[in-house]
Amino acid sequence: MRTLALIRYARGNLSIQPDELIQLRRGAVVAEAAGPCRNEVLSKDDETLLAAFARELPVALGLPPDRVILVFDSDRKAIYAGKTRAEARKCQARPALANDRLQELAAQAGMHVIDSYPVFRRHFAAHLGPLDRSPVDAHWNAAAHRLMAREVARIIDR
Repeated sequence: MRTLALIRYARGNLSIQPDELIQLRRGAVVAEAAGPCRNEVLSKDDETLLAAFARELPVALGLPPDRVILVFDSDRKAIYAGKTRAEARKCQARPALANDRLQELAAQAGMHVIDSYPVFRRHFAAHLGPLDRSPVDAHWNAAAHRLMAREVARIIDR
């Protein structure tokens, strides 16, 4: 099933697992709710790869670092649950840790970094609606795109 484009799309873009589609685990407890927090860490190889990416991205794009704007997505489930950024970061998996580290390295390299968490959290806390179509589709909706477009425009307009 890993080779089927439809399954890859459902898993990667919609956050749907095949067993959720075909109901193989009726009544099963979702791993997020059942499992204790495991403090994951980045490996030395992860750090090396992230540092190289931050260093080489502007070169690969043929741009000076201050002309690169990176927008980082956030944990909207945590936002919808009313968690602060610190609370959301208490138990992060390796991909989230890598995203956070890449934000740091990109900023240190002179790139502009936009973390959507505070922007999305303000929007949702003001009761302006969701930022995606969860649980069916975790892609940003029009409101989320507008918010991030404003953040990018603010940097470009400087």
